[in-house]
Amino acid sequence: MLKPSKLDPNYKAEMERRKQDPASFGMGVPAEDPKRDLSWSGLAADRDAPKAAEEAKAAEEAKVVGWSDFLAQPVPDITTQLGDMEDTQLEDMREAELTGKARVTLLSAIEEELTQRQGA
Repeated sequence: MLKPSKLDPNYKAEMERRKQDPASFGMGVPAEDPKRDLSWSGLAADRDAPKAAEEAKAAEEAKVVGWSDFLAQPVPDITTQLGDMEDTQLEDMREAELTGKARVTLLSAIEEELTQRQGA
């Protein structure tokens, strides 16, 4: 690594820049840039990192929601099954639908079922 000469008129400025950003002067590992795409590098870790992140996100959403397969059905098929569900299941389904597709027809059917149960 080259070190600037003390006779260099820019010596102080270079030393200050080196203190602020040591990675650019070979004095450390550069910080991770989330926008950097290294999938072209050929390294398995760089190639698989975006896939692993997407899979982890999908698994987390599926675990939290738990309704992904059920909510993939058409709305008429789901609305016919609403009467067989418990109140907590309906509330969970409402939350899952709000975070997912947010289909107005299904949300209104869930709300209607919940209000009918509360009124009864």
